[in-house]
Amino acid sequence: MRTVVADQYEFDHPDAEERVEISISRRSRYCPDVVLFAALVVGADRPLNRTLSPQDALRASRTMPAPKPFYELFGRNEVASHLAKFAGVSVPDRCTWECYSFDEGSDAQRVIIDARDEFIGYHWSSTA
Repeated sequence: MRTVVADQYEFDHPDAEERVEISISRRSRYCPDVVLFAALVVGADRPLNRTLSPQDALRASRTMPAPKPFYELFGRNEVASHLAKFAGVSVPDRCTWECYSFDEGSDAQRVIIDARDEFIGYHWSSTA
């Protein structure tokens, strides 16, 4: 898994105090499904290199929101722009990648994306 973090000085308006963290993992035997990837990325208190127990994986699967296609994602243009700018990920037009949005209020957005061959964790926040 690789992770890119952009702090407020990477954005056009540093006073907005924005931050984005993008984690990307290829689908593999170590990360075979979106539930495991989400558990690794969303669980802030969980080290990324730790293997999940079956109980942790089951707990994560029960807390996954319903998926929706990327083209229905709230803020999809900004998410696509950040993915391209900071992680080099090109999002196709009318993209149907499955997205799982975790509600974090108006000052943050967390999305787990199943992009077929890879998983993408996107977390944007602002403290302004």
